[in-house]
Amino acid sequence: MIEAAKICLFVFVLHVWGDRKDQLSLNGLLEQSIHLTNRLDFIQPVKEVSWYFASFEGKRRRICQCVNNISKPCGNEHFELHSNCMVLLIKNLTRADSGLYETHFILQDEMTESTSFNLTVYDPVPTPTISILGSINANSCNLTLHCSVTANVSALHYTWRSRSLAEEEVYSNISTMELSLNPKTWDNEYECVVHNHVSKNMASFIPRHTCLNLDNGHDRHNYYIILSLLVIVLPLLIWFAVVLNKTLKKEQDSAPEEVTYCEVGESKTDDMDCYQALHIQLNKTDDIHSVACRHNGRAVPYTFNNLFFFPRVLDKLSI
Repeated sequence: MIEAAKICLFVFVLHVWGDRKDQLSLNGLLEQSIHLTNRLDFIQPVKEVSWYFASFEGKRRRICQCVNNISKPCGNEHFELHSNCMVLLIKNLTRADSGLYETHFILQDEMTESTSFNLTVYDPVPTPTISILGSINANSCNLTLHCSVTANVSALHYTWRSRSLAEEEVYSNISTMELSLNPKTWDNEYECVVHNHVSKNMASFIPRHTCLNLDNGHDRHNYYIILSLLVIVLPLLIWFAVVLNKTLKKEQDSAPEEVTYCEVGESKTDDMDCYQALHIQLNKTDDIHSVACRHNGRAVPYTFNNLFFFPRVLDKLSI
């Protein structure tokens, strides 16, 4: 209720003072100075000049006074009078200086005149920050640029400017831009301008470095995918090769062995027949285990362990 009453009182004062054709609206910058200047011309001498101020809370008070062109000390060093009290200097502006200022004149014939000023004090705009979100594909570099300020500053307006060698484009009243850029436009400059009524600041951005990083990151991503697949697949391939080799060897060991037999008798003719059979088989295979002879009807494999059973055959083979 109290805050609502203060606002209503301020609106009432603004309505009473503001219903004048000669009211001036001024904007000031925090911690700077401003002159409130009356530009009235009076035919009669001015007997008395009084300056009043009404803050947002609606409290109206006299801040400075002149009598017969002689200024009295203002109640605050924050204020100074100049030019026969026609100009009020406000030094080192604060947010509390925002409000309505009235100059009240009393002429020699006791006639009165007044003027008023509506002053708004703004914070200086800090340097903005451009945050970037991006992705890249085969055809374009896709970026989202967001411009912002960290301080709590009111009445801000955002403008983006795009500069290339050929032209300049302006995008007003937006703080975020969506871009889809081909490599030919990576060197364009994008400038964010943040301003209020009394100050402005800016930051700029050139996409090339960001787009190149995104492109390299995309390649690295593909490389890591391939490397990960190799790490998983290669051990599986090695394991499969080992298992397959063991399986084939096992099957080979378990396969029935083809053996050639010849009958070793008591005559040289029998020996020669066996020799020829052995010679033919040994020409066909390097596996000596596949050759065997029969002696007295019993099959005896032809191996290094039992070669001494066949002296006549060994003679022929020169082993």
